[in-house]
This record gives sequence, C-alpha cells and structure tokens, in this order.
Amino acid sequence: MTNLQRLIISAITIGAGILSPVAGRCEETRESKWEFQWGPHVSLNIAGAEDWTRMHSHEPSEIGFGVTGGVYARYVYDNHWYVASGLLVSYAHAPLQVKADENADPDSYYTCHYDQGKLSLPIHAGYRILFDDSGERALSFFTGTSLSCGFAGKLKSDRLPGETMYGSDGLWRRFDAGWDIGATFEFSDFMVKVCGNLGCVNMARRNIFRDRHMYESACRIGLTYWIPKH
Repeated sequence: MTNLQRLIISAITIGAGILSPVAGRCEETRESKWEFQWGPHVSLNIAGAEDWTRMHSHEPSEIGFGVTGGVYARYVYDNHWYVASGLLVSYAHAPLQVKADENADPDSYYTCHYDQGKLSLPIHAGYRILFDDSGERALSFFTGTSLSCGFAGKLKSDRLPGETMYGSDGLWRRFDAGWDIGATFEFSDFMVKVCGNLGCVNMARRNIFRDRHMYESACRIGLTYWIPKH
C-alpha cells in the first residue's frame, strides 16, 4: 500500500468519525423539528351574507347562526410555525335582504331566510407564541383561505315563489372562497379558536338583493381536541 493510499484511507476514516455524530444530531433534529397533530373540531358560528366592501352604510340586518364540525390537522415546525387544514361540514340559518317589488320604494327591502349546508376546506398558516417550555400552552395567530361548496340549501320566503337557492336557475352560487384570519389559545390537548371569514366571491347570481354584491361572511368560535400520540 502506497503512502497516498494510506493518506486517503486515513482521511476517509477521520471524516467518517467526524460526520457520524453530526449526521446523527441532524437526523435527531430533523425528527424533532416537525410534529403532526390532528383531531375533531366543532364551532359555533355567526353567519350572514352582504357586501362587506361597501362604502355606504345601511341598517344592520338580522344575525344568522350556524354550527360546524369535522376534522382539523396541522404540521408544527420547531414548536412555532405551522400549516393547517381540515375537512369541515357546516350548517347555517341566516337572513337575506331582498329588494321590494318594482312599484315600491326603490330603497325598501324585505328579509327572507335560508338554510344552508356547506363543505369547507380551510388552508391556514400561523405562528405560535409559547407560554412555557413544554409547548402545551400557547397563543397563535393565523391567516389563510377557506374553499367551500354548498351541497344543500333552501330559501324560506313567501315573496319568492318557485325560486331555489342552488341549481341551474338558483339564486346562489355553490362555490366560494374566503379570507380567514384569527387566533387560537392552546392548553394541553385542547385548542380554542376564534376565526373571522370574509367571503371573496359574489354569491348572488341575480341582482335582486339589497347589496349588489353578496359575500358570505362568518365569525366562528371553535374547539379542537388534539388526539394524543401513544
């Protein structure tokens, strides 16, 4: 064996000895950086539909209510940053302000109501502020979007005979996308979530409502239970 060969073998041996613990630490760090959490989610909602972008004001409408349930999950990086999503089913009972008959005052309107079932896919990104070293108590802020599809809907009004909410001749679009922004408070395996949703799609298919553009919006207060890992 030549001196050059001995030198190469020595360099490889020394390099392997140096890199082995580093690689081990990198693998350990890589495993500990990411954490997956998932669990059931429920919320109570204040829901409605109007043009939240309008510059003029008018009398506030009635408040709509609803409930949401489903599964929520997230990946947490380094116990701080996270991306989250889920599959949620919601029900809402909310008012709609409809223009009065053509012979009436142009500024007059009446209120009808609708029942709606909707399937939603939230996509969020957030940051956690830890209150202790364990990471079980934290405050987080997040933003993102929600994509949704209405699968059931019914209008409740004697002033709109024969009108349906969805369908080829329906008054309302099925698909919606909105901007979500909110905060969470986490303790142990539970997370309390407050989220505001502002719709970005004009849901009205005909110009019969008080506002020219009708965006679905909601404020949600929910609870998620993170299923513990065994």
